[in-house]
Amino acid sequence: MLDKLTYSNVVEHLLADIPELNDAYAELLNWWKSDTPGNYIVYGDLLVDYIVELSNHTNNPEQRAALTRAMIHLEKLSAHLEWDVRCLSEVGVLEQLFGTEGRMERAAFFMGPTTRLLAVEFGKQWKLPYEWIQALAPADWTLE
Repeated sequence: MLDKLTYSNVVEHLLADIPELNDAYAELLNWWKSDTPGNYIVYGDLLVDYIVELSNHTNNPEQRAALTRAMIHLEKLSAHLEWDVRCLSEVGVLEQLFGTEGRMERAAFFMGPTTRLLAVEFGKQWKLPYEWIQALAPADWTLE
């Protein structure tokens, strides 16, 4: 059983929640040789790519289930009380999803409520296109 989720053990939780990433993580460790990649590298290189790949194939039930698990993990980070953990969700994952038009919209369908609101706030803060933000927002939301 894993310890309570903290910034220092987020990668352990990621690999426990999404075991399909274990091989990719081993490859990443091999590439880094004697160094250990930081949490932002792991989430940016592994989880973002995984979410993007799965969100391109949502007609497949197995891939939809895997994407749902990935988003449940992201929701845990987004709703976490520790600022460093929430920031990993926002900067490590959501920022990269916003980086290319269409990626966020495809992934947003599977986001939990806290992650979705975090994405909306991030989009407003960075003055991203209104359409990108509106696609994420609750029905009663307006740009202020």
